[in-house]
Amino acid sequence: MMMAVSLAEKQRIREETLQERRRMAEKDVAEKSAAITEKLLALPEFRKANTVMFYHSTKKEAGTREAISAAFKAGKAVLLPVTDENEILACEYKEDEELVAGRYGVLEPKEKRAAEEFDLAVVPGIAFDKEGGRIGYGKGYYDRFLKEVRAKKIGLAFDSQLVQKIPMSDKDVPMDIIITESKVIRNEKK
Repeated sequence: MMMAVSLAEKQRIREETLQERRRMAEKDVAEKSAAITEKLLALPEFRKANTVMFYHSTKKEAGTREAISAAFKAGKAVLLPVTDENEILACEYKEDEELVAGRYGVLEPKEKRAAEEFDLAVVPGIAFDKEGGRIGYGKGYYDRFLKEVRAKKIGLAFDSQLVQKIPMSDKDVPMDIIITESKVIRNEKK
């Protein structure tokens, strides 16, 4: 019964937070994304990283395009997720490479060159809490993928996506760091 309550609560949080995000003006998304990018680029973990896996932002998610450009300028290798049948592959992305719409309409590298190792995983989400809890789109792709990843996990979100507490199961993978337009939250409990 506990799991059913947890799933219902997750769905409620997901729906409310998505509604709030959809109401954001594009101008606000751009301004807040710029502030998030600035904080990401200033992180010691980002500066030291040689290879960073990003997501290609869509649907008013915290923007990643500027951070990806900055990573290329800094000489870092960039990976983007490619969604397969029921898993994510971290695939190499070259600066001027063509991107194609993937399984859920999210842009991904046309060439599927999977990478094994990377230093940071920059992860999307619908809602986060201060302990690193994350709610995604509900399919479990990132949680299954991140379970096997040793890299630092960084969630990007707007302040409006921070909630008091996210119900977590043993399948959920907490973030090490969450960055919003106003703060950097480090999960010291991990």
